[in-house]
Amino acid sequence: DTEAQAARVIQDALDAAVAGDTARVTSGSYAAGGLAVHGGLTSRVALVKAVTLRGTDGPLAPRIVGAAASGGGNGEGAVRCAYVGAGAVLSGFVLTNGHTRADGDSVTERRGGGSWCADGGVVSNCVIVGNSSAVRGGGAVYGTLWSCVLSGNSSDGGGGAYQAQLLNCTVEDNTAWIEGGGASGCSLHNSIVGNNTPENLYGCTATYTCSQPLPAGEGNTAALPLFVNHPAGNYRLASGSAGIDAGASFQAADHDLDGVPRPLDGDANGMNVVDMGAYEFVSAFADSDGDGQLDGNELACGTNPLDPDSLLAMLTPIPLGPQSGHQVIVRWWSAEGCLYRLQRSSNLLDDAFSHTVGLHIVASPPLNTVTDSPPPSCTRAFYRVLLE
Repeated sequence: DTEAQAARVIQDALDAAVAGDTARVTSGSYAAGGLAVHGGLTSRVALVKAVTLRGTDGPLAPRIVGAAASGGGNGEGAVRCAYVGAGAVLSGFVLTNGHTRADGDSVTERRGGGSWCADGGVVSNCVIVGNSSAVRGGGAVYGTLWSCVLSGNSSDGGGGAYQAQLLNCTVEDNTAWIEGGGASGCSLHNSIVGNNTPENLYGCTATYTCSQPLPAGEGNTAALPLFVNHPAGNYRLASGSAGIDAGASFQAADHDLDGVPRPLDGDANGMNVVDMGAYEFVSAFADSDGDGQLDGNELACGTNPLDPDSLLAMLTPIPLGPQSGHQVIVRWWSAEGCLYRLQRSSNLLDDAFSHTVGLHIVASPPLNTVTDSPPPSCTRAFYRVLLE
C-alpha cells in the first residue's frame, strides 16, 4: 500500500502505484495536481491503472476538489474531480466543485463533473456534491456507484448521474436543464431518488427504489423516504421511513456510507433486511446478531452488530495469588479507536464501583489486558469496563 498525506498531491501516489495496489488517503482537502486523460480536461485524480484509492467513510472523508473554468462554470481551465479507469475503485471521498470543458469531445471532455468511469470502474462510499458538467452527468457518468450520495449537481441531462448503475445510492436535490434531474439512462437498485428538477428519473430502470412518481419495477415505492434533516443535507433515514428494511438482499452493499454494516434489523422485527439508500437505519431496539447487545450500543463500542462474537465483554479475571501481592489480571474484548475506563468494586450492593483502576485506556485489539493491585482489605473484587 501507498499513502498520500494531506500536504501532498494524490496523483503522485497514483502515478507511483502499480495495478493491484491500494493507495490510502488521509483526511484533508485535495485541490492540487491532476492528469488529463483525454483531450484538454484535467481530472484532479485519475485512476488510469487497476488500483484502489481509499479514503475514509463518514465525516472525516477526504475531499477531492475540482475547479471551475477561469470565467466560472464549465469551460477552459475546468477540472473534473475523478477519472476512474477500468478495474479501478475510488472509495471513501467527498467529490466536489468538479467541472468540465464546454467544448471538446462530448463524451470524454464534457461529461461527468464529479466522476467519469470507464467500463468496470467503481465509485463507492462517496459524497458527490456540487459538481457540474456541460453535457450529461453533472455528478457522475458511467460506471457502478455503491452507497453514494449525489446532491446539488447539475448538467443538461442527468444532473445527478447519467448512464450509471446506482446501488444503494441516495440522489437528491440535483438539477438538469433538459431532462433527468436525478438520473438519466441509469439502472437503480435499493436506491432513493427525490427532490430533483425537472424530474427524478428519465429513461431509467429501477428495482427496490423509492422515487416519485412510482417507477415501474419490482419492489419500488413512491412513499416519502423521511430523512433526518433534508434541508441540511442529512439524508440518513429517520424513524418510520419507507426506506427502512425495504431493499433487496441481492446486489446490496455490505456496509453503508458511514461504514455501518448491512443489513441490520431496522424495524426491530427480528429480520435483517437492507435499507434503501446510502445509509442503513440503526434501530434503538434491535439486536441484529442476537448477542444481547443492541445495535446502537455495538456501533458506539466499535463492535460489529452483525457478528455475535464481536461485542464489548469481559473475560473472567485471573487472580495471581499471594506471591504477586494478590494482583488480578483483567481482560476484555476491545475495538480499534476506542478509549475505556476500568473500575473496581468490593461488592455489588453498596460500593457502586467507586474505585477507578484506569482512565483513557487505549484499545489494543482484539484484547485489552490490565493488571490490577487491589488493597489487602479487598477480599473480593468485581470489575466493569466502560466506553469513554
